[in-house]
Amino acid sequence: MDWNTLLAVVLGGLIGIVTNYFSNRYQLLRWREERDEQRREAKIQAKEKWIERDILSIMESLENTVCIHRKARLLFEQIEDDKEKKKEDLTKTILTKLTELRHEAARLNDYMAILVKSFEGEFDIYFSDFSKAILGFVISPVSIDKSFKNIKNINIVIEKAGIFQRALREKLITIRDTD
Repeated sequence: MDWNTLLAVVLGGLIGIVTNYFSNRYQLLRWREERDEQRREAKIQAKEKWIERDILSIMESLENTVCIHRKARLLFEQIEDDKEKKKEDLTKTILTKLTELRHEAARLNDYMAILVKSFEGEFDIYFSDFSKAILGFVISPVSIDKSFKNIKNINIVIEKAGIFQRALREKLITIRDTD
C-alpha cells in the first residue's frame, strides 16, 4: 500500500466527517430556531387568549351593568306611577331595591376598572366616560322627586356602555384576526 492511497482514504474520511459535522450542526441550529419560534408563538397565543378572556369578562360585566340600569329605569318609572297613586309603602320597597342595584353597579364598575387598567391605557378614555356616567347614577341621591333626572342618568350610562362595548369589540376582532 502506498502513501497516496492511504492519504486519499484519510482525506476522503475527513471530508465525510467534516461534511457530516457541519450538516448536523446546521440541523441542530435550525431545530433550535424552530423550537424557539414555536415557544414564542405559544406565548403570544397564550397572551392573546388571556387578553380575549379579559375583554369577554369586561363585556359580560358591561352587559350585567346595563341590565342593572334597565331594572333601575323600570323602578324609577314605577316610582313615577306610585307618586301619582300616592303609594308610599311601595315606594320605600322600590327605593330599597334601587339601593341594592346601585351597590351592584358600583361593584361591577370596580371589577371592570381592575381589568381595564391591565390594558395599559388602551380603553381608559372609553372606560372613564362610562365610569363617570355610572358614578352619576351611584352617587346621585335616590329620591322620589328626582326620578326623572335618575332616568336621564341611566340613559347616559347605557349610551356610554354602547360606546365602550364597541371599542372592546373592535379590540376583540383585531385579536382574533391575528390568529
